[in-house]
Amino acid sequence: MEWEIIPFNPAYKVRAPKVPPARVRYLQPTELRVLIEGSLSWLRPIVALAASTGMRRSEIVRLRWVDLDLMHDRIILPQTKNGEGQIVYLNRFAQSALESLALIKTQSLLI
Repeated sequence: MEWEIIPFNPAYKVRAPKVPPARVRYLQPTELRVLIEGSLSWLRPIVALAASTGMRRSEIVRLRWVDLDLMHDRIILPQTKNGEGQIVYLNRFAQSALESLALIKTQSLLI
C-alpha cells in the first residue's frame, strides 16, 4: 500500500492470534544441586546467583561490587534490558553465593 502496488491492505480487520501465556518453571532443589555440582568451580557462584535471582546473564556479567548492598540484602542494577534501573532482593542462597565471591576477592587481595 505504501508503495502503491496494491490498492488496499488484504489483512485489514484480520485479528492476530492470541499467544498463550508463557509457562514459568523453577528448578527443583535436586535439579539445582545437579546443575551447580556439574558446573566448574569458578562458575558455581554465578550459576547460584542466576538461579536464585532470575537475573539475566548480561546483568550478572556487568555487576560491580559497588552495585551490591549486602546490608539490605539487595543488588541495585543501574540499567536493565529495558533501560531502567531495578532492585533485586537476595534470598539466603544468593547471599551465600555472593559471600563466597567476596571471600575469594578478599583472599586474592591478601596474596
